[in-house]
Amino acid sequence: MEDAAESVVLKCINALELVGESCPSIQHLADGKLYCCLLSILSDETICDEDLATLTPRLEALFKEHLAGELIEFGKAVSGDCVELTKVTLLLLHIALFTEAKVRSRLVDAPSLDQATQARFKYLLEAVQKRGSAVSSRFLHILCTENLDLRSVLQQTPVMGGAASPCVYTTSPKSSATSPLRVLVQSPQFRLQEILNGKKFEVKRLQQQESCVSLLQGKLQASQLQQDEAEAQQVVGDSLKQNKLSELAVECSQMRRERETLQQTVDRLMEEKDDLDSKKCSLHQHLVLVRAERDRLQEDVLDLNQAKRENQGLIESQASDIKEMKSQLEELHQHLMENKVSNVSIEESFGSFSPSPYPAITSPASSVGENMAEAVVDKVLAEHKEKLHQLQHQHTALHQDLAAAAAQREQLCQNLEATAAQREQLQQQVRHTHRHMPQ
Repeated sequence: MEDAAESVVLKCINALELVGESCPSIQHLADGKLYCCLLSILSDETICDEDLATLTPRLEALFKEHLAGELIEFGKAVSGDCVELTKVTLLLLHIALFTEAKVRSRLVDAPSLDQATQARFKYLLEAVQKRGSAVSSRFLHILCTENLDLRSVLQQTPVMGGAASPCVYTTSPKSSATSPLRVLVQSPQFRLQEILNGKKFEVKRLQQQESCVSLLQGKLQASQLQQDEAEAQQVVGDSLKQNKLSELAVECSQMRRERETLQQTVDRLMEEKDDLDSKKCSLHQHLVLVRAERDRLQEDVLDLNQAKRENQGLIESQASDIKEMKSQLEELHQHLMENKVSNVSIEESFGSFSPSPYPAITSPASSVGENMAEAVVDKVLAEHKEKLHQLQHQHTALHQDLAAAAAQREQLCQNLEATAAQREQLQQQVRHTHRHMPQ
């Protein structure tokens, strides 16, 4: 309805063109964009991207400052209640019209507001102005839900200057010379209220300045008191500082002497470090040589152990051969002894069968055979004895080689132990050198 307070307030908001696009309904004001713009104008600070719930504390403080206490149910306004949003918008426009010339000139000169809308809006503003600080939430609710019929609004509009005939308003926006808003802003009551608001603002500014001056005076007094205390402490502590300064001078001289001593110690330690570094380098080279000698001796020991095992095997094989040859010689000797016994028995048997007083004459054939057999046996026996002698000689030589190898192995083991002990001594010297090196 065009004669409702909601429609009148919405037209005035759109006439201000504070946001980029026109607001189609009063519920869209719940997003807070328009209220951010109005609060930015009223508080001289930039407020943006805040919804109505976030702006609620600012709006409550503003309404308490200019009007009265609890006038708006912000919970309903945030949820999109049309009456509460109309009340919030009307109060903001009322405050802006009386305090901000830019908003006032925009509304008065707005071409989109016809005089009927201006008359209805003038009626709403005058109703709030007449109540002043006595305005209540119930009064605002009745005012925002009232049917603003143009005829009743014009009848309730007070006659300016005490004239008997009321002003006649047209619906054409071109007749702005006698527009209701212009009449309102040019009325003595409005100017008086504007002057009163200016004085209130000046009083508020002076109160703020006074509070700032009082705060600065308190800070200045506290600073002066601290300065006086500091000066008193400085005067009292001069002797202590002088004594402390003397002690510090003595300590400084002592520290200089200690520094010189420490510098000499550092130089000496650096020289020792250089010496130890050179010793370390030479010890490292010697250690490398000792390790190489140890590796060579270990290889020699391994070779000797291998030769020992080979000689041991050869000795065992030769001992087996000698044992076998001994057994063969014993068998051969036994065989020869048996042959001799058999020959003797045969001769005895022949002697018993043909006893003769004459000595037995040996046949040449039998003596030749016996001589050949004995020669063969003697030859074989001589060969076996020679071979046995050679084997015994080799056995003796191998035992001598084994003993020499064992002695050489013992010598190498002693050398290896001496090398290990020398290596351990070198490692201890290196560790001792590292411990005494300066970090």
